[in-house]
Amino acid sequence: MDYWIRLHWFELSALLLLGLNLWFVAKILSALKAVQDSLILLARWLDIARIEVDRPPGAGRGEATND
Repeated sequence: MDYWIRLHWFELSALLLLGLNLWFVAKILSALKAVQDSLILLARWLDIARIEVDRPPGAGRGEATND
């Protein structure tokens, strides 16, 4: 058993580091996805707010205008 451990410690440690690297990349991609979703939500909210500001008073709210 000691011979096998001495022979393969490098391969086992490389697999461990690869697994940790893949876990880290998955966490980073998850965080980036959350940021992207938040930015999309913020962009939609800002677009709705901009449309509300650009809209003339009384337009689109069901109020009658005197045209």
